[in-house]
Amino acid sequence: MEDNSSGTGFENLLGQIQEMQSTLQRMEETMAGRQFEAEAGNGAVKVVVSGNLRVLSVKLDPKVLDPGDPEMLEDLVAAAVNRALDGMRAGMAREMSAGLLGGGLPG
Repeated sequence: MEDNSSGTGFENLLGQIQEMQSTLQRMEETMAGRQFEAEAGNGAVKVVVSGNLRVLSVKLDPKVLDPGDPEMLEDLVAAAVNRALDGMRAGMAREMSAGLLGGGLPG
């Protein structure tokens, strides 16, 4: 007499892994379509990034274009990009949490 319980358990595990991969792929696609905006210098620099880590736009207030202080503009752009990426990461964490807690991933 054969014991098929381990085969069935393995098949269930494979099915759960495939479901997880499918859910994660849907989350990635959802995030890729989202945009995250951030600013620095009281709105002097605005940056928009996508959920797949692409900088979509950078807007500069002409008042920050001081040829005598390029470091200030560099710092403002870096700060705005980093804030936008932080927003994207937080959005990804929310999506993953919703997928995990909302039944999107098998338990």
